[in-house]
Amino acid sequence: MRRIKFVRIAVLALALAACGAGEKNAPRVGPPGTIALSFEDALGDVFVLEEIELSVDGKIAVACGEKGGALDARSPFTLWRGSAGPGEHELALRLVYRGKGYGIFSYLSGYKFEVKSSHTVDLPPAGLVAVYATAYERGDLTTPIEERPQVRFEERGEITSDAGRIECPGTRLGD
Repeated sequence: MRRIKFVRIAVLALALAACGAGEKNAPRVGPPGTIALSFEDALGDVFVLEEIELSVDGKIAVACGEKGGALDARSPFTLWRGSAGPGEHELALRLVYRGKGYGIFSYLSGYKFEVKSSHTVDLPPAGLVAVYATAYERGDLTTPIEERPQVRFEERGEITSDAGRIECPGTRLGD
């Protein structure tokens, strides 16, 4: 009697596993596709970009910059391009800015701003997802300065002509 119950439970467990029951996000089968992430720093002159870090599915893919430097990312460029299996993937950006002030606003130079934002893409088998991330300044003069730096993501089906440039932007010291 016990053996029959065990066999029934084992058969039921195998049947559930075969149909994917209990799996949150069963991976899709198929050839890998490509994800490309372009970045542009469109924040105002009050913010100086020091570091960019991109994580893909929780693992750091690109890290650029250094403390005290300034990354020149005012023009869009392809920060990362890589292949991944079909399904959902998380792209997470971490940006570090230093305030830049002068005159009565010189106190801003002592401020550091860390901006974290993420975006999930659904990559089809053998497909391409082009993601454009833009750092921008939200709000107006009444918005607290620490709430102004934001990132927006936009998916497009094509990669622009900057697709050949995959690199960290140039660093200028002491900007």
